[in-house]
Amino acid sequence: MQPRVTYPNIFGFAHEMSEQLSKSTAADASTASEFANDSRADKARLLHLCLPAEQISLARVAEAVEALGEAEAWPPKVRFHVDLVLEELVQNCVSYGYPDGRQGDVEVLIQRQGNTLVIVLEDDGDAFDPFQRAAPDLNLPLEERSIGGLGIHFTRTLMDDYRYRRVKGRNRIELRKSLQPGAGSA
Repeated sequence: MQPRVTYPNIFGFAHEMSEQLSKSTAADASTASEFANDSRADKARLLHLCLPAEQISLARVAEAVEALGEAEAWPPKVRFHVDLVLEELVQNCVSYGYPDGRQGDVEVLIQRQGNTLVIVLEDDGDAFDPFQRAAPDLNLPLEERSIGGLGIHFTRTLMDDYRYRRVKGRNRIELRKSLQPGAGSA
């Protein structure tokens, strides 16, 4: 899969970050259609990334979130929270979603609904609801803690709302983050 990154600038024109465009997949159309049919009229799509489920995609997500956050004048704390959570969730997808070694994809959508960011992360990896996992015991010394769980902990504490669904054979994590200073979590 060739990476594709698009986001409208403040005037609504689509800006292409990637020189390599790929044809929309059925998953792209399905997800876009779901968003388009959302009844909340004040949503504006800010970012849509379709990337291979590979390590290189982590840097592309981080670059796109940083550029978007800067262009949209997100508070630095919001930019940091969104970047950290997406980095952790995409890393989990890349590391654990394809234990059989097959190729996969990860898709990130960021929309704005009023003063709230609506973030959707989808992948075609093995079914996994990360929010069913117990929170890590942060009181244990580092050498006694089990590996993993911090990304989910960050999601639970830094996002205002989070949920998981399995939709048409894809993992779908939906996040919300307020752009208002002092609102929401952490």
